[in-house]
Amino acid sequence: MSNASAILGAIGAGVALFCPPAGLAVMLVAGGLSLAALTVHLADPKFRKPLVDGATKGEFDADFWKSGVTLLGDAAGTVPGVAAVASGAKAGTLAARAAMTAAPEASALTGLSAGTSSFRSTTWSTGLAIQEVDNPLTTWALRSTTNRTVRNSVNMAGPTAGLGTALLDYGPENDTIEHASTATDGARAALDDGPSAFAKSKRAWSVIRP
Repeated sequence: MSNASAILGAIGAGVALFCPPAGLAVMLVAGGLSLAALTVHLADPKFRKPLVDGATKGEFDADFWKSGVTLLGDAAGTVPGVAAVASGAKAGTLAARAAMTAAPEASALTGLSAGTSSFRSTTWSTGLAIQEVDNPLTTWALRSTTNRTVRNSVNMAGPTAGLGTALLDYGPENDTIEHASTATDGARAALDDGPSAFAKSKRAWSVIRP
């Protein structure tokens, strides 16, 4: 699921350059897979063991770094989808309450209809807004560049790297390739996934907060 999320995330980022709504649809699916992968990994004792050993015994071996990087990637991948759904849930709840307050004699379906409509529209609009948030590190590095093509190419570097390491994971086992993939994913998490997730969370919070 982590690999599928990375692959879909790269595809969604590429599609979003030409058709934002289609790109958002793909990226929401990728976010759902990231959330599922995060849940499964946290529930798996074998996955948690290297992390626990690293924290309690100082065993920072290859398994520790691989598990840690995978967990960070899963967590960062959930941000856009969870943030969009959270904003939609808040708007939907408020809309349902408002509808029931305005017409207390109406059936519960009235509130449900208003809430569902608001949830759908707010989730979608928030997702589109989040999708437009660039990596702040990239924005800073390219602060003197106004060429959008250059910016888009640089912004695609992280998702493309994730696509590459995900595809390599389906190949034959090779320790050198695995270590290189972990290092690449770690660098991507530090330079792209992490800063982007933070910036997107801020944008979503600006919608969710009162």
